[in-house]
Amino acid sequence: MAMFGDLFGKRHPHPDPAPPAVDPAKDPTLIRVFDSYGREMSITREDWKERVLDGAIKKDWDNSDRLSSLIIQSLRDKFFEEMIEPAEHLREIDPDKERSAILLGVVYLNVKRLEDAERVLTDHIRSHAASGSLLTNLAKVYSAQGDENRSLETLWRGLELDPNQDNGLAWYEAIQKRRAPMPACKRSGASPQSREAGARNCGWPAPPCTRVNWRRLSNITPRASPARALPSRSICSPR
Repeated sequence: MAMFGDLFGKRHPHPDPAPPAVDPAKDPTLIRVFDSYGREMSITREDWKERVLDGAIKKDWDNSDRLSSLIIQSLRDKFFEEMIEPAEHLREIDPDKERSAILLGVVYLNVKRLEDAERVLTDHIRSHAASGSLLTNLAKVYSAQGDENRSLETLWRGLELDPNQDNGLAWYEAIQKRRAPMPACKRSGASPQSREAGARNCGWPAPPCTRVNWRRLSNITPRASPARALPSRSICSPR
């Protein structure tokens, strides 16, 4: 979150951190913020909107990068209705058309404007091209509409294009576990080989030929951390 020295004022040069009096996660009227010294605080959502968010929207209105970052953070804070107009404006000014399409689609999804969310994402796919992120978010729209088969098919296509979407892959695995739960279906590791073996053992279908060549990448960056430089999640169809 943003820094709050201007709002709450400075205390002494080296203040001790103090825990918030109330856990914002347990109170939907509060959000968690940090002051200029990194101290965690709680502020009501209404105060945040009036004292910070509205001004930030005006300030960043015509800067697509800053506005997109503000929208993303506000969505995390569940300011869905408040992001409709900024996301619609971003769609008009953003040179990164995929980014603005996804953000507007996510906003519409969260305010239950499902037809609008579907329209924004499918229009972009028709006029430009599909990507893993676009298809995964479109799959969420189909799921919200109750079309689970179409949702899974679209998610599958998204993972074929980009098998290393952590959220999309975790969602796909959760679906397969619900459909075919088996006691032996336990992940034995994070490497593509172990996850592929888990998919085979559990009988889960998986997008074919989406596994990145782990050995080839490992030869290029042998000391790299798999979580950062190499795909940490990947699956492949049983052979």
